[in-house]
Amino acid sequence: MAELNLFTIPAGAPFLEVLAQAMLEGRFGRVHDPEDPAALARVTLYLPTRRAARAFAACLSDKLGGAPLLLPRILPLGDVDEAETALIGAGALAEDRIAPIDPLARRMILTRLVDAWGRSANRSHLRLDPSEPSLVPATLAEAYGLAGDLAALLDQMQTEDVAVERLGRLDAARFDKIWQLNAEFLSILGGAWPTILSERGACDPATFRNRMLAAERDRLLSGAVTGPIIAAGSTGTVPATARLLAA
Repeated sequence: MAELNLFTIPAGAPFLEVLAQAMLEGRFGRVHDPEDPAALARVTLYLPTRRAARAFAACLSDKLGGAPLLLPRILPLGDVDEAETALIGAGALAEDRIAPIDPLARRMILTRLVDAWGRSANRSHLRLDPSEPSLVPATLAEAYGLAGDLAALLDQMQTEDVAVERLGRLDAARFDKIWQLNAEFLSILGGAWPTILSERGACDPATFRNRMLAAERDRLLSGAVTGPIIAAGSTGTVPATARLLAA
């Protein structure tokens, strides 16, 4: 097993500046060689976001006085599109890749599903107390808002490795009608959504990110990466990220 080095950055310190300085000073091994402009290019660096990746590249360049150099391979763990670019360039998931659905297209499809559900799940049919606020969309604008909530739930479930199909098996028959209404609403995802994605040959963005991180993990375990590997700023709370960091 490769040697593991741990480096702690105090909470009040400028994170990226301290990280860049530590790399240049050799705190993570000999990752920088003033005589070899390509030395840093052999480093793989995982950062939390694309903003951090861009800022780190600028910070590193400033500390070297603008000298020409090849940057490390910087991979933002939390951004799907940037992660795709970095991983596809390295050969990960080169075959049988399912692209993520466009977020706006997803929300519009969910809006139509919510609107159709709202027209069938009316208050009189459910016999709700007239004093209770309306829980079903009366307009497309309301359906669009609820579709955003469903999209956020999709991302959260897939981030936590919870199958969306489980929502279609919710049994709220023994609970109050309000919970039955909630279960019926959530069944939109558990029932129709996986089929829609399959027909479109697409997947949700969070699922795509998980697959890309899994492919990167497989690449590390295969021994394809020979240079130093540095992970910074990620706590590993996302299961797919935790599995990658554990590799």
